[in-house]
Amino acid sequence: MDTKRIFLAAFLIMGVWFFWQSFFAPQPESPYNSPVLPVSKPSPAKLFIPDYEEIKTTIENNVFRAILTNKNGGSFVEYELLNHRGSYDAGSKKPWGNIGFDSSGTTSLIYKKGDGLNEKYLNCNPCIQDLNERITSVGVLENKDVSLGVGSVVYILLSEEDTLGTHKITYSLNDGYAINHQYKIENSSPEYTVTWRNGIRPAERYYWLDDQYSYAMYANKNGDSDYLTGNKNTQSLSSSGDLDWVGVRNLFFVATLVPGGGS
Repeated sequence: MDTKRIFLAAFLIMGVWFFWQSFFAPQPESPYNSPVLPVSKPSPAKLFIPDYEEIKTTIENNVFRAILTNKNGGSFVEYELLNHRGSYDAGSKKPWGNIGFDSSGTTSLIYKKGDGLNEKYLNCNPCIQDLNERITSVGVLENKDVSLGVGSVVYILLSEEDTLGTHKITYSLNDGYAINHQYKIENSSPEYTVTWRNGIRPAERYYWLDDQYSYAMYANKNGDSDYLTGNKNTQSLSSSGDLDWVGVRNLFFVATLVPGGGS
C-alpha cells in the first residue's frame, strides 16, 4: 500500500482532563497491569452488557465517520477512514479461512459484531469499567458549532439515585482525526481508570501481511518506553512512571491515548 497511508490515525487520541478532586490526587507508586490510561492500579475487569436503552449517534467530518453508543457512558461502535479502502467484513467471508475482507470498503479500525471479539468488549472504547455497573441510564446531548468548526456529544451518566457525572466528546467538523474525551465525575471514590478494551483491527486480509515488530507500546514522563511484539508477547506492560501516551497499531495505522494532564 502507498506509504502515504502511514500516518497517525488519531481517532483514539484522548485529551482526558480530570478535575483535581476526582483524578489529580497524588497516586501511590505501583506497577500498571495494562497499557491503558491509569489513575491507580487497575482492578480486575467487570465485564457485562448494559441493558438500558441504547442511543447511537453518528459524527463525521472530511476524513472520518464514527458511530457512538451511550452504552457504558459513551463508547465508539465504529470508526472509518473515509479516504482509505480495505476492511474486514463479516458479510464477505470466503470459504477458505472463514475470513471476510472487502477491498473496496472504507477502512474500519474498530472491531464490530461478527468479527469474533467477545461482545462484552465492544462497548468499552473508552469506558470507566468500575463505574459502569452503577450507571442505569445515559442521556445524550449533541451540538455542532459551525462557526468554530467543532462538534460535541455529551453523555450524562445517571444512576437510580443521582447524576454520576458526564463524558464529553469533542471533534473537528473539518479535517482533524483527534477526538477529545473529558470525564467529570461527581464522586471519585474509589478512583477510576479509563480503559480502551477494543484494540485496533488489522489493516490487511491475513495476519502474516499485517504482522509487524510491535503492536502495543507506551512512553512515560521518565523517558522510558516499552512495547509488545505480535504473536510473541502476551503479558501486560508496566510503566515506571506517569504516562505520556499509550498506543496500539496495525501495519499502517497507530491509535494513541494521550492524557490532557496527569497520567
